[in-house]
Amino acid sequence: MSFKGQATLISTGETNSIQFVNQTYDASTQTTTASVVFSSAHWLFIIQFTNTQRPGGAKNSGLTDIKFYLPGYSLSTNQLFTDRFVNLVKQLKSATFRSFDTGINGYQIWFGKDLVINKWADRSLPTDAYWPLASRNSGPVSGLSMPWEVYMQICIQANVPGWFNLPVGADDEYITNFATLLKNGNSYTPGLSTTNPIYIEFSNEVWNWGFSQSIYNEVIAKQEGVSVLQRYVERTFQISDLFRAVFGNDMGTRVRFVCMWQYGNWQDMQAALLWAQQKFGKPVNNYIWAVGEAPYINPMENGNVPYPELDPQAVDRLVDSFYTSSGIRRQSFAAWQAIATFFGINEVGYESGPSLVAGVESDVTRSPRLKDVEYRYYMDNYFAVGCQTVNFFCFRTGSTRSLR
Repeated sequence: MSFKGQATLISTGETNSIQFVNQTYDASTQTTTASVVFSSAHWLFIIQFTNTQRPGGAKNSGLTDIKFYLPGYSLSTNQLFTDRFVNLVKQLKSATFRSFDTGINGYQIWFGKDLVINKWADRSLPTDAYWPLASRNSGPVSGLSMPWEVYMQICIQANVPGWFNLPVGADDEYITNFATLLKNGNSYTPGLSTTNPIYIEFSNEVWNWGFSQSIYNEVIAKQEGVSVLQRYVERTFQISDLFRAVFGNDMGTRVRFVCMWQYGNWQDMQAALLWAQQKFGKPVNNYIWAVGEAPYINPMENGNVPYPELDPQAVDRLVDSFYTSSGIRRQSFAAWQAIATFFGINEVGYESGPSLVAGVESDVTRSPRLKDVEYRYYMDNYFAVGCQTVNFFCFRTGSTRSLR
C-alpha cells in the first residue's frame, strides 16, 4: 500500500489479522509505503490510520492518494483492474454492468412528496472518497455506486462492448451528458471504442414490482394516463432521441437501445410498441435495436418439483429436467423473435443462466453435466431461433446463486 503523508497503522479487526511490514516514509516524495499481510485464518480486516499528517498539513490532518494493490503490481501503476479480471472480461462479447444508478437495490425515490430526479451533478465521480453513498452533495440523490468512467474503463481495457442501465429518474440533461461521456470521454477516461457496440437499457426490470424503479415508473404512468409498459417504452424512445442528437448515424449500429420486459409478455410488448410508433410517428426500429426478456432456465419449470436432499439421484434428475425446460423456454424465444421480426429489430436477453437456489439445487452447480446443459440451451434453443446478444448472470456469487 502507499499514501501521501505519514500515519501510524493499526489493525483493529480480529487480533493478528493484519501485519504491516517494511513501512517507510520517503521525504522527497512525501509518500509512505508498506506491505500489508492479511492472515488467511481471519475474515474481518480493519485498518486504523492514526497520527495522520498530509503533505504540508498539521498533525491529524488526514491523508491523500491511498492505494492498495495486489502483489505483483507496482504502486506507481494507474491500472484499475487486475490482469486476471481483464483477461476474463476479454472473453465476452458484451460486458453487462448492473446495480449502478438504476436503483435496483432500492434507493430513495421520494423526497418529501416529490419524485427524486437524477441530476448529472449528483452522479458518482472517480474522485469521490466513497462511491456507494453520498460523498459530495446534499440533495436527495448524491452519487450512487461506481462512477460511469470506471465501467467505461473496463470496456476499454478489455476491448469489449458495454451494456449500460440508465437511472430511472435521470432527466434529459443527465441523458445528454451521459451520451456525450460515452462518445467523447473526459479527463479521466477516453470515449468508448468506435468498433464495439454500446447497449443502452432504461433502468432494469421496470416490470418487477419488487424494485423501486417499478414504482417510480408506475407513478409517472398514472400521471400520464398510460400503462406502465407504455410509459417504459415511451421513455426509452425519448432517451433514444437524446442519444441520436449526440451519436447521429451511429444509432442502431454502434448504439443499440433495447426494450426489456418480463418473459411471457411478448404480446403486451408488441401492443406497447405499436402504440409508441403511432405516438412518435416513426418506425420502432428508428428508436430501438432489440426487444427481449430474461431467458433463465429453471429446473422442472412446469412445477418445480422438490427433491429430497438425501436422494443420491436428485442432482442427476434436476440436470435431466433442464433439457425439458429448455424446450419450454424455446417457445418463448420464438414468440419474442416473431415480435422482433415484425418490427425489423432483434431479440436479446438482459439476464440468463441456470436458475438454482439453496439446498440440493446448489449442488447442481458442481455437476460436470451442467456444461452440456448450458451449451445446448443456448445453441439449440436461444440462438437457434435467431436470438442475438444474451447476458449470463453471473460469473460468481454465493452457493445459493452460483450460476444464476
